Amino acid sequence: WLESEAALDEKPIVRFDCVGSVDGNVADVVAESIDADVTATIGYDVARTGDLSVVWVNQAEGQGWRQVAMITMSGTKFHAQRALVSVIMQARRNVVAAGDKTGLGMQLCEELTDEFGEARFIGINFSATKPDLGTRLQKTYQDGRQKIPKSEHDIAYDLAAIRVQPLPSGRPQ
Repeated sequence: WLESEAALDEKPIVRFDCVGSVDGNVADVVAESIDADVTATIGYDVARTGDLSVVWVNQAEGQGWRQVAMITMSGTKFHAQRALVSVIMQARRNVVAAGDKTGLGMQLCEELTDEFGEARFIGINFSATKPDLGTRLQKTYQDGRQKIPKSEHDIAYDLAAIRVQPLPSGRPQ
């Protein structure tokens, strides 16, 4: 589906790959990359060891969304991850966010919901919704409603690897 290039964009993103800690100005730089006069969203996948924690930032553009920033974190303490999301959301009132409240993310998502209210931050149980999320995500890219930069090959490869497989019961996994 990426061959159609409906999901590809020429505009680069702000990208930070953080190991162990998050530099103090990362949140400010990301907030500045978000237009203040359009709706913007953050998707937050929480992790600490093994997997990367990711903060993905989109903003509305035309009839869809364009990725404007991505922060990956490896081995970063939870308080620093939470602070990063919080600072971005404080700096830009037009940002709404959702995070993975499954397992490790439960407390962080509760704290961010308490800080910003459910109108601006909501935790989602990714484990319970993963099959539906994967299917919807692929459709969003196929329809060209989500744009990623051509230069971000690893994102395109990750998206192409999404597979929805049925369990013996027939329910998607």
